[in-house]
Amino acid sequence: MMFGVGTKKCRLYINSFVNMIGEDDQGWALSHKGLLWHNGKWRPFTTPFRENETTIIGLLFDSYKGTLTFFKDGINLGVAFTGLHKVANDLYPIVSSTAAKTEMMLCKMYKAYHNLNLQQRLVYFCFYL
Repeated sequence: MMFGVGTKKCRLYINSFVNMIGEDDQGWALSHKGLLWHNGKWRPFTTPFRENETTIIGLLFDSYKGTLTFFKDGINLGVAFTGLHKVANDLYPIVSSTAAKTEMMLCKMYKAYHNLNLQQRLVYFCFYL
């Protein structure tokens, strides 16, 4: 599984199980292996998620500061990406399955500023694995 944000140019489908979000400069993501992906490169960020165990992943995107922060089971893992306010295109939340027999569910979405578009909002998404 991968969780993150990407532009409209981010690939949304491939007929194989790959780390799709972050494979290019159009996406920023955290994989279930605990790796951060962007521009085809990865770096360690957290411990891998346990297999066959429900995990809650949260994303906090602050468009004013240009940061993307991840949470795992309610614990703040820290800021994973910075400089996202400099991205010229709108950013959207993206989730990707990188393995067979995985399930996910969007459970909550909070928006701090109701009169602004998605790029301008402080957004928190929570996913069950």
